Amino acid sequence: MFEQAGCPFCRNFDREIAPGYPDSRFGQRAPLRRVDIHVDRRGGLEAVAPAVFTPTFVLVDDEGREVARLEGYPGEKWFYPELAAMFEALEEGDGLPVPPTAVMAGSSPAHPQ
Repeated sequence: MFEQAGCPFCRNFDREIAPGYPDSRFGQRAPLRRVDIHVDRRGGLEAVAPAVFTPTFVLVDDEGREVARLEGYPGEKWFYPELAAMFEALEEGDGLPVPPTAVMAGSSPAHPQ
Protein backbone atom coordinates (compact mmCIF):
# COMPACT_ATOMS: atom_id res chain seq x y z
CA MET A 1 0.00 0.00 0.00
CA PHE A 2 1.48 3.29 -1.10
CA GLU A 3 0.36 6.02 1.26
CA GLN A 4 1.19 9.53 2.41
CA ALA A 5 0.62 11.58 5.51
CA GLY A 6 -2.65 13.50 5.45
CA CYS A 7 -4.35 11.30 2.85
CA PRO A 8 -8.06 11.16 3.82
CA PHE A 9 -8.64 8.00 1.76
CA CYS A 10 -5.75 6.27 3.53
CA ARG A 11 -7.36 7.21 6.86
CA ASN A 12 -10.66 5.72 5.72
CA PHE A 13 -8.89 2.51 4.74
CA ASP A 14 -7.12 2.46 8.11
CA ARG A 15 -10.42 2.83 9.93
CA GLU A 16 -12.59 0.50 7.81
CA ILE A 17 -10.32 -2.26 6.49
CA ALA A 18 -6.87 -2.28 8.08
CA PRO A 19 -7.89 -3.71 11.49
CA GLY A 20 -9.37 -6.89 9.97
CA TYR A 21 -7.16 -7.23 6.90
CA PRO A 22 -4.45 -9.43 8.48
CA ASP A 23 -7.07 -12.04 9.42
CA SER A 24 -8.79 -11.97 6.02
CA ARG A 25 -8.07 -14.60 3.37
CA PHE A 26 -6.33 -11.89 1.37
CA GLY A 27 -4.23 -10.72 4.31
CA GLN A 28 -3.10 -14.29 4.92
CA ARG A 29 -1.78 -14.57 1.34
CA ALA A 30 -0.58 -11.00 0.86
CA PRO A 31 0.32 -9.22 4.09
CA LEU A 32 -0.01 -5.46 3.83
CA ARG A 33 3.27 -3.63 3.44
CA ARG A 34 3.08 0.14 3.68
CA VAL A 35 5.31 2.40 1.63
CA ASP A 36 5.49 6.19 1.94
CA ILE A 37 5.02 7.41 -1.62
CA HIS A 38 7.40 10.32 -0.94
CA VAL A 39 10.19 7.92 0.03
CA ASP A 40 9.84 5.23 -2.66
CA ARG A 41 7.32 5.14 -5.50
CA ARG A 42 8.18 1.54 -6.43
CA GLY A 43 8.28 -0.06 -2.99
CA GLY A 44 11.82 -1.27 -3.60
CA LEU A 45 10.74 -3.37 -6.58
CA GLU A 46 11.97 -2.37 -10.03
CA ALA A 47 9.18 -4.36 -11.75
CA VAL A 48 6.52 -2.20 -10.08
CA ALA A 49 5.34 0.86 -11.95
CA PRO A 50 5.78 4.03 -9.89
CA ALA A 51 2.79 4.90 -7.71
CA VAL A 52 1.25 8.30 -8.34
CA PHE A 53 -1.84 8.37 -6.13
CA THR A 54 -2.58 7.37 -2.55
CA PRO A 55 -3.59 4.95 -1.55
CA THR A 56 -2.39 2.59 -4.25
CA PHE A 57 -2.52 -1.13 -3.57
CA VAL A 58 -0.15 -3.23 -5.68
CA LEU A 59 -0.23 -7.02 -5.77
CA VAL A 60 3.05 -8.65 -6.79
CA ASP A 61 3.94 -12.25 -7.56
CA ASP A 62 6.69 -14.25 -5.87
CA GLU A 63 9.29 -12.75 -8.23
CA GLY A 64 8.30 -9.19 -7.29
CA ARG A 65 6.50 -8.48 -10.56
CA GLU A 66 3.37 -6.37 -10.50
CA VAL A 67 0.26 -8.43 -11.20
CA ALA A 68 -2.48 -5.90 -10.49
CA ARG A 69 -3.11 -2.59 -8.78
CA LEU A 70 -5.94 -0.67 -7.25
CA GLU A 71 -5.52 3.08 -7.31
CA GLY A 72 -7.63 4.77 -4.70
CA TYR A 73 -9.79 3.36 -1.97
CA PRO A 74 -13.28 2.48 -3.26
CA GLY A 75 -14.79 2.22 0.22
CA GLU A 76 -15.59 -0.63 2.54
CA LYS A 77 -18.29 -2.10 0.29
CA TRP A 78 -16.07 -2.43 -2.80
CA PHE A 79 -12.56 -2.93 -1.44
CA TYR A 80 -12.68 -6.72 -1.03
CA PRO A 81 -14.47 -7.36 -4.36
CA GLU A 82 -11.77 -5.28 -6.10
CA LEU A 83 -9.09 -7.23 -4.23
CA ALA A 84 -10.71 -10.53 -5.27
CA ALA A 85 -10.31 -9.53 -8.94
CA MET A 86 -6.64 -8.75 -8.30
CA PHE A 87 -6.09 -12.19 -6.75
CA GLU A 88 -7.84 -13.85 -9.70
CA ALA A 89 -5.28 -12.20 -11.97
CA LEU A 90 -2.50 -13.57 -9.76
CA GLU A 91 -3.95 -17.10 -9.87
CA GLU A 92 -4.46 -16.95 -13.63
CA GLY A 93 -0.96 -15.59 -14.15
CA ASP A 94 -2.34 -12.63 -16.07
CA GLY A 95 -0.66 -9.37 -15.22
CA LEU A 96 -3.09 -6.48 -15.38
CA PRO A 97 -1.00 -3.42 -16.04
CA VAL A 98 -2.88 -0.23 -15.32
CA PRO A 99 -2.07 2.88 -17.30
CA PRO A 100 -0.55 5.56 -15.07
CA THR A 101 -3.48 7.85 -15.87
CA ALA A 102 -6.12 5.40 -14.60
CA VAL A 103 -7.48 6.64 -11.29
CA MET A 104 -10.30 5.38 -9.15
CA ALA A 105 -12.51 7.65 -7.14
CA GLY A 106 -11.09 8.08 -3.69
CA SER A 107 -7.45 8.85 -4.31
CA SER A 108 -5.14 11.72 -3.57
CA PRO A 109 -2.31 12.78 -5.88
CA ALA A 110 1.12 12.29 -4.37
CA HIS A 111 1.78 16.01 -4.66
CA PRO A 112 -1.43 17.81 -3.70
CA GLN A 113 -1.76 21.32 -5.08
